[in-house]
Amino acid sequence: GGRAPPIHDVSTDWKTPLMLSDAALAARGGEAQTVEPDPSLPVGSADFAGRRVADVNAETCPAARPLVLARAPADAYESAKAAVQAAGLTLVTDDPIDGRLEATGQSFWYGLKDDLVVRVRPDAAGSRVDMRSVGRAPGPDMGRNCRRVSGLLAVVRG
Repeated sequence: GGRAPPIHDVSTDWKTPLMLSDAALAARGGEAQTVEPDPSLPVGSADFAGRRVADVNAETCPAARPLVLARAPADAYESAKAAVQAAGLTLVTDDPIDGRLEATGQSFWYGLKDDLVVRVRPDAAGSRVDMRSVGRAPGPDMGRNCRRVSGLLAVVRG
């Protein structure tokens, strides 16, 4: 709930940040917003100015949490890949050995592009799925990346 914060970056794991590969960063182009491991909001971001995006995410996108599944990492990976493809995102990286997916999405109305990275790792319970979705355009995404991550996690959870 509440109003969308002035961010364009949502992640389930800010302690071990998901970073885009060199190939995905190159696809973003030189005009895109930089992708930082631990970004903060700039001055002029109203109530959020100077705050870590990680802290704002925790308050405004509570569904963006690591997903722990009682499934083998290979199964979780296939579920994540299927969810990404079903959402209409374009796969950029498909690396089941490393448990890494990267994809690009485009908004319907304005054609704004976002980049998604998914990481699947072994966990004591079976597997852990983390995601980060980050917009290319400057300024707020009006909750788009939060909705993407939350929706994909719900599909993978099953």
